[in-house]
Amino acid sequence: MRQGLLLSTELEEPCSRNVFWRELYLEPRIFTNIDVKSSTSTRHRDDPERQKIIAGGLDQYCVQLLTSGDLRGDCDGTAITASSGDICIFDLARPYVSEISSGARLTVIAPRQPIDRVAGGHSLHGLVLRADDPLARLLRNFIVDVHAVAGGLQADDSDAAEAALIEVLTMALARRRPETPPAGASRLGHRFRERMLEFIDSRLADPALNAETLMLRFGVSRANLYRLFAEDGGVASAIRDRRLDAAWLALVGTEAASVTEIALDLGFSSSGQFSRAFRGRFGVSPTKARAARQPDDT
Repeated sequence: MRQGLLLSTELEEPCSRNVFWRELYLEPRIFTNIDVKSSTSTRHRDDPERQKIIAGGLDQYCVQLLTSGDLRGDCDGTAITASSGDICIFDLARPYVSEISSGARLTVIAPRQPIDRVAGGHSLHGLVLRADDPLARLLRNFIVDVHAVAGGLQADDSDAAEAALIEVLTMALARRRPETPPAGASRLGHRFRERMLEFIDSRLADPALNAETLMLRFGVSRANLYRLFAEDGGVASAIRDRRLDAAWLALVGTEAASVTEIALDLGFSSSGQFSRAFRGRFGVSPTKARAARQPDDT
């Protein structure tokens, strides 16, 4: 007799049902660096809020194979549709909304590094590998087979199966990534941008941090700098958003510092400037964000 878990959210408040469902794994097959799971569900909507994405700190991709049913959604501005047999790619560090019909799925939660390496600076968020694509069929069959045998694998065999799955996955993504070049430049430009973001994160407390700081530090022209940060709305927007994301984590993580102290510590000139920017990004005030944190976050 098949063993499984029947989940009902009927007794949950409507506003809590999606969160309750998303926290459960159904029939998981857990490896060292990836998770492989199967799930079935009735029609539902998956819409993680921006603040939950930031707080979660998920540094992974979700590779979802639809074995029945269909899906439609928006991946940070990219509209997607998928049907049975298609494979959808979600970057769990970025916003998305999906409407999923009654059906079944096999999901692989995969580490970011090997996937970003083959992406070459292209965004894979919202990429759909169609069922009739030969590479998608190869990947689909591999996911199905790995899930089927995972429960009986010994440790060494499990590691080998995991490595093989990542290899097939990255091969398929490397050959099916978007053909248009990433906004802002080449693979080298993508790596350069990542170095700049690391530098920005290390200097968030510096109120003088700006485009000129990056130009001097990295020896790059203003035109090339703005090209690299075009998707972020410019350098100033990128710096502001990373400060605000850090502020969210500080607000929900501790009560030791006041809102004003957090604002000044992260380079904002005043609590008023900080509060306006915070509300614009998250839709709530800093005070409400702190008050709304869950009891087990304290």
